[in-house]
Amino acid sequence: MQSTLQSNHTITETTKASDYKVLKQSSKFPPYSITFKRSPQVEQVTDRKLLELLLVEWKDKNNYVPDITGRFGHGKCLLIFANDETSFEELFNQQNWPTKINDCEFDLKIPRVSPSIYSLVIQQFFNSWNIEEVFEDLKTLYPTLIKLTRMYSFNNKPLNLVRADFCSLQQVKKLLDDGRITIDHMKNLVKQYHPPAKISKCMKCYSHHHSTNECTSQVQLCIRCSLDHPYNNNCQNEIKCINCGQDHYAGHSACPEVQQIRRQISQNQREKRTQLLINLEQDQQLHYNNNNQSFPQLPSTSIQQQQQQPQRYSSQPQTYASILQAQTQHQQQPHKNDRNHVYIENILTTFSNKIEYRLQQFEERLINQVIEVEKIVDNLKSTTCELETVIFETILPSIKAIQECSFVNTRSTSTREDLTRYKNEVTNLLTRKNNNNNNTKPNKSNTSDNRTKGVPKTIATKQTPSTLFNDSE
Repeated sequence: MQSTLQSNHTITETTKASDYKVLKQSSKFPPYSITFKRSPQVEQVTDRKLLELLLVEWKDKNNYVPDITGRFGHGKCLLIFANDETSFEELFNQQNWPTKINDCEFDLKIPRVSPSIYSLVIQQFFNSWNIEEVFEDLKTLYPTLIKLTRMYSFNNKPLNLVRADFCSLQQVKKLLDDGRITIDHMKNLVKQYHPPAKISKCMKCYSHHHSTNECTSQVQLCIRCSLDHPYNNNCQNEIKCINCGQDHYAGHSACPEVQQIRRQISQNQREKRTQLLINLEQDQQLHYNNNNQSFPQLPSTSIQQQQQQPQRYSSQPQTYASILQAQTQHQQQPHKNDRNHVYIENILTTFSNKIEYRLQQFEERLINQVIEVEKIVDNLKSTTCELETVIFETILPSIKAIQECSFVNTRSTSTREDLTRYKNEVTNLLTRKNNNNNNTKPNKSNTSDNRTKGVPKTIATKQTPSTLFNDSE
């Protein structure tokens, strides 16, 4: 029974990990960095005193005190940590900061990466869309939007997904509750953003297979060029990953080794999740509580005897132990139902994740196929236009000129009649072509609505030679 409760507790925590509140509580806010300009007043002050002076200046300007802590970092810079989302958002607004601390000017560095709870994923954001243009349009509707970032698959193929980063937690929460975001009068689906698994690396040799404490390297490598040279921030060598040799920093998400490790982590998580479900099902099959009072055997007596049976039972005295046992069994029943609900919920979550992944793959394949079909249609249209141009501008005028020369050099009456009929047919075709071109010139704006309207219909409306000859006469 204890193992069942432990597995139940583990699965419950795994399910709740995807909930918004758990992500909110487990998130850590990155620090804000303050670099003071050279001043003897700051060098002699402790970090606690500077933080106290900052809070005083902040209160004088904004009439409240944020919930923050701080310490000195590398290079005597002051790192400011927010303890809640409200303080983090207020610190993000540079207009709230004082101009001086302890009568000293400073440079403020905003965190480059926000917590994952400030991000969401926009679906159906197609690859043909320009992110910069869409960002400017969204910025007018959602002023708290910071940036849009295209998401890629494990094989570095762009997905129809974009991560949207905001500086307001309430805005993200509202969009997730609505389930949609407005893009040029379109309603795109949004979902919660789950950051990828963090891959640890050694900060000495930048390998992913051991920690810094376990590193046996005798030299400190450069994270930019992967070479051994004196440590400085002004390395101008070419960027090279020490793990794969490509042109990116060590630990970059595009590194094949990082992607392989993440695939392995995802596979291990799926296997553990499946094993937990199997263990829970086995525990439920092994533990049975046969309670004769809750599930009595079917009696063989008549209905009248069954109606008289409760009266006989009620007349019998009940002991304190029997009453306590009945209450305990009723209390255990909800736990059993909760365990069943958790089991069913985990199974449904697993299947929904698989279905969502398959639908995403199907959507990508379908979009790629539609794009290929559009390319083929465009090529056919271009080829048709070129052939039509050659026919009406080169071949038919040449045939007409040849017919005129043959007509002059021929004395046979029947041959001259045939040449005249052919000449009239060619002239009629060219005339109809020119008339169609003149009629379609004012309606160029309408041709963009239907791709098939751009194809000429001269060939389709071709008449028989006899009809053309009669019209020319």
